[in-house]
Amino acid sequence: MNRLIYILIVVFAFSQSLFAQSMSEEQIKDEVYQIVKRIQSIQCDFIQTKSVKMLAEKAVSRGSMAYQHDKKLRWEYKEPFSHIFILNETQVKIQDKASTETIDVEKSRIFKEVVKMIKGDVVGQSFKDGKTFAVSCSIVKNEYVAVLTTQNKKLKNMFAGLILHLDKDKKVPTQIEISSAKGDITVLSFQNVVVNATVDDSLFNID
Repeated sequence: MNRLIYILIVVFAFSQSLFAQSMSEEQIKDEVYQIVKRIQSIQCDFIQTKSVKMLAEKAVSRGSMAYQHDKKLRWEYKEPFSHIFILNETQVKIQDKASTETIDVEKSRIFKEVVKMIKGDVVGQSFKDGKTFAVSCSIVKNEYVAVLTTQNKKLKNMFAGLILHLDKDKKVPTQIEISSAKGDITVLSFQNVVVNATVDDSLFNID
């Protein structure tokens, strides 16, 4: 469940990939919505660092992500363990060293919500209307920083909010800090981010 929440948040965050220093908040939200509609694909590597309140040691893992508008997603952990999540339109594949599971999206409430969240129009609208997140934006050194506080009651049970860091020049996310409802913190740092390039369709194979 936690991995699915991270996937939703990351795709949401990548879709919100531009803020402007001289714009009003409403202008920023409208501009972001227009950018969401233009994004067709994303590829990147990530480092995930999780801090649990009750534990002193942090858990670090590495992997890669590929996203293709509007119903294809691959989220792969490579270190220290292998775990792959693939969404290809109507099917989901979850694979680790021990097992492989294929799920029909239409028969799963959680995965139907995943599909809704990764579709750009829904994500953009949630950013604009304030019903899913309360959003505040600022500029810190060479980054745009967006603080998103969860407003949706169902989502509040899973995470409290997130802080999104974006490179001012490249206008892509560099880091997301996710706060769980229990107070745990997960930081996702992104590298080699490529937007709107051709994605190898074999990455989304379910068979």
